[in-house]
This record gives sequence, C-alpha cells and structure tokens, in this order.
Amino acid sequence: MVAERNNKELGKIATIFFFTNFPVEWREKELWNFFSKHGSVVDVYIARKLNKERRKFGFVRFIKVTDVSAFERRLRRLWIGNHKLFLSMEKFKRKSLKRGVLAAPKANDERYVGIRSGKGFRSYADALTRKGEPGNKEDRD
Repeated sequence: MVAERNNKELGKIATIFFFTNFPVEWREKELWNFFSKHGSVVDVYIARKLNKERRKFGFVRFIKVTDVSAFERRLRRLWIGNHKLFLSMEKFKRKSLKRGVLAAPKANDERYVGIRSGKGFRSYADALTRKGEPGNKEDRD
C-alpha cells in the first residue's frame, strides 16, 4: 500500500521518456549509469517485446526536471557508441504538456467520445453494435 502511494506520488513529479536504438547487449544497469550522467534517474525499464522495427525499447524515468522541453532536446543528441539514441517523451504526456497542463483528458472533451457517459452519449462499443440509435428496438426495452 505504501509502495503504491509512493509510486503514484513519484508519477506526479517524474518525467518519463521512451527510448530505442541502443546496443543490444546493454541491460538496465548500463542504461541507468548512462542516463544518470544526464539527470536524476529513478527507474529504467527495458521491454521484453520488440517494437515495430524489431528493435528493443524501454522507458527511463527522471526526477528534478525543470524544463522538460530543453531536457528532451538535450537527451535527443545522445549517442551510445555508434548508436544514435532515439528518445521521446511518453505519448500520453506530450499533448497535455503542449497545452501547459499535465492532466488526463476531461470527460466532456468531444475528442474522447468513449469516455463520456450519461444520457445521450454512447460508448464506442454501443456505436459498433448500433445500440442507442434513434429507432433501435433494443433501446426501447
């Protein structure tokens, strides 16, 4: 319970980056040492699966990042031997950062139809099964 709470609190202050194109023989320890030269590393994770280019990928979590955009630009210039590291901010934080706020999408946001609920709104599954359409017999029950 305490570990879960600490992880949630860390998620609020940490900045997570996706990375790929690193030496195949490198493990979390080598990547931790490499990234810790550039910032305060909290966590390094390498996925077991491969990405669509059939390369290994992972995530690194930093704390004490004041200017995320400048930090990302600095990290994008990194090389590991002959490998130019590909690095980008975690996808779900990218859009909200551009708006100036790191938050989940609001339920009344028209772009997130499946999130909305209540009378007059249909989920994605309902739209596929044609439930909730005017004149649909299943809706009148």
